[in-house]
Amino acid sequence: RKNDGSTVSFVASEEARNLDQVKVGDVLVVEYIETLDIQVMAVEDAKAEAAMAEMVARTKEGEMPGMAKMETMVITAIVEEINLSDNTFKLKGPQGNIQQYTARDPENLKKAAVGDLVVITQTKAIALTVQKGE
Repeated sequence: RKNDGSTVSFVASEEARNLDQVKVGDVLVVEYIETLDIQVMAVEDAKAEAAMAEMVARTKEGEMPGMAKMETMVITAIVEEINLSDNTFKLKGPQGNIQQYTARDPENLKKAAVGDLVVITQTKAIALTVQKGE
């Protein structure tokens, strides 16, 4: 049951263990965090690339069920064009595709230059724990 009183259902994967420890009235606690970081830097001979890393941890046999998972994706792109009058810029991605974007803050465009490397890092993390009910 969520804080607003509504309920949510989950289907445990085959990797779930220790489910026999869970009793009616126990509480599933879910913590979720997502971050996005964007940096622009002057780098010679920069290349657009993408990479992903994942970490998963589970509780030991016999403990209350729980797990944590974190995924981090890093994508780099190259600034191909900056249009200060339209407040737009174009980035060339890892697969060679070029896409246009509108800057939220026009002042940031003045700090960038064609050829700069844009590093976008997205991290998602979730932790699930079961707490004994009262």
